[in-house]
Amino acid sequence: MLFESSFHADNELKEMYQTALEESEIIENDYIATVFWGVVEKRSDIDQTIKNNAIGWKLDRISKITLAILRLGIYEILYMQDIPFNISINEALELTKRYDENPARAFVNGVLDAVAKKEQASPKNEL
Repeated sequence: MLFESSFHADNELKEMYQTALEESEIIENDYIATVFWGVVEKRSDIDQTIKNNAIGWKLDRISKITLAILRLGIYEILYMQDIPFNISINEALELTKRYDENPARAFVNGVLDAVAKKEQASPKNEL
């Protein structure tokens, strides 16, 4: 759904979300709703995080599937404290392996690892 959302205007997302749920075998749950709408809400912040960590890359040069996977992984790392960073990264790599070109795995891993390291070093995460 995050991939598909990149082809729709913001005012079309509710309808796209509902249609995607109805036409797939996906059963809506708290995680799906939280992640989808969270990424939509925080997309500009997440995209800035991608720009800051994908050195030498512009968003329009990144494939839409890679961008969707990065947005998901970064949302989990930055906003879902109950999911360990390594789980978010591993799941993003599995999605990349399944839906994207092989070279994208190293790129996704590098960007998400950089984000996770910065987040882990952030003062709010120190005890």
